[in-house]
Amino acid sequence: MSYPQRLGTIPPLDGALGALRTMLACPTFTIHDLAIATEAAGQGAARAIVETLAVRACEAGRRGLTLVAVNHSTRLWERRGRSAVAPNAGRAKLHGYGGGARYLVRTLDRP
Repeated sequence: MSYPQRLGTIPPLDGALGALRTMLACPTFTIHDLAIATEAAGQGAARAIVETLAVRACEAGRRGLTLVAVNHSTRLWERRGRSAVAPNAGRAKLHGYGGGARYLVRTLDRP
């Protein structure tokens, strides 16, 4: 699941995202959930999904992809071009995602 979001805005866990018409004008795209079937694990499915999303987001004029890395997956995402950011306004929301959660950003290059 993914959607447009303002840079630095951490999506609420188990909460409402806001009005879609407001979100459509946001400059970044947030990956909220990504799940891969056990049978597809280790075959590059997640990478292909994320790269396709990055291309489509860039084509739509988005400048970045964001996500909250959970379950100690920060290093995995950093290897895929994201860098950790800790917006002051979102620390309480990050805490709600569990220990080790980090807000990550990947800047998208225009084609």
